Amino acid sequence: MISTTPDCNGTVTYVYTYKDCADHSHDWTYTYTVEKPTMNFTGTIADVENVNACYSEEHKDMLLTADAVKLMYISSCNRTITVTITDEESTSDCGWKVTRTYTISDGGCNTDTKTMSVSGSDKTAPTLEGPWPDNIIDQDNCVANADITGLMSDN
Repeated sequence: MISTTPDCNGTVTYVYTYKDCADHSHDWTYTYTVEKPTMNFTGTIADVENVNACYSEEHKDMLLTADAVKLMYISSCNRTITVTITDEESTSDCGWKVTRTYTISDGGCNTDTKTMSVSGSDKTAPTLEGPWPDNIIDQDNCVANADITGLMSDN
């Protein structure tokens, strides 16, 4: 008789019954302990913050790749480590953030999740291009309707 084999941790019990020629029986029991293989993280993942720039897809290049994260794990049973990436972007007029979630697996019993983000905003104020025009007085315009095309640049 053999007990149920566990998926990751537990024991397997083997029971053998022996009979001699006089029909005397004896059971021999062997219990085998199955230990979960380990998957150890050996690296560091740090967020990148306060990037002074408007959002661009190129900022994702500042995040670790799946291959880079894969190299940060060691499997005790030499299992193949796989890394799946999911990106979540949030942007607004005042800032942006990309959060990358790494789901790491050894194809067996072990999984892990790590996150890394890159965030920033445009911290450079608009600049005046050229001199401020002279002789602009007594205008009956709302500021919201004023035409300042060519006067300002918002990098």
